[in-house]
Amino acid sequence: MEKFQDESLFESYVIIDGRKFISHGATYPFPSDEIEANRLNNRHFRIRWIWKENFAAPIKEKLAADKMTVLDIGCGTGAWIVDMAKEYPRSSFVGVDLINLFPGEEETKKNLLFLQMNVLDRLPFDDGSFDFVHQRDLMHAYTETQWQTIVIPEIARVTKSGGYCEFYEESDKWEDQGPIYENISNTFSCIMATKGVNSSIATRIEEFLKENGQFTDIKVLVERMPVGSYAGRIAELTLENTLNELAGLKPILKAPLGVTDQEFDNMIGELRKECDECKTWFKAYRY
Repeated sequence: MEKFQDESLFESYVIIDGRKFISHGATYPFPSDEIEANRLNNRHFRIRWIWKENFAAPIKEKLAADKMTVLDIGCGTGAWIVDMAKEYPRSSFVGVDLINLFPGEEETKKNLLFLQMNVLDRLPFDDGSFDFVHQRDLMHAYTETQWQTIVIPEIARVTKSGGYCEFYEESDKWEDQGPIYENISNTFSCIMATKGVNSSIATRIEEFLKENGQFTDIKVLVERMPVGSYAGRIAELTLENTLNELAGLKPILKAPLGVTDQEFDNMIGELRKECDECKTWFKAYRY
């Protein structure tokens, strides 16, 4: 195991089994390296294809015609916000993330800015700065308390009156799952629970938004997501992305599971067959 400090205040990493993980107390459990960046990019295109659009809020015409201001919290590699900046050049976009996996200058448009910062430390924007605030795939980045007391209130603060906020999360509990995934999923949930993270937070965001009291006209969209080649190419890509995700989690999963590297790899290999046999699927949520 090797530790090193990046020039950035934010980026203290530890290398485990050849994968780079953030190590300064963040709850986020996934690697922060090129392999993970590729997985996140592939995940973005899969999500966009399934939903047929990068967002659900009724702002398409306004994005195209006016200069809307858009914030993407936890933007990761910037795949979503780069896509948006290309499609809507008359609007302006800001992507923020604790970890710098941002694309190079060749991908950065004139209407797009990336900033390295942590929403938990309060965003450096005035109240009501953005017409649209987007956040995706951060259910393991915050504790349940942080969701309720920091994240959602902060998003409400920086959103303009009459603006829109959108959250996207996928359920960690698969339907029609087999014993292999159930074992891995339960183990991972227990690991995250020790950090105060509720891995089933995707089903509670609507409740948190209502409790906050600053959000109106709350809508919930749910999409069924098949996992495995039994349901076609996109479902197969969903499985591949999940297998790559689990490979990234191997350094923190194998000891609690009581398996060696090879035994873990064998489990992941068997999972492919299990998903097809069980016709596994899960729910994805847009709020």
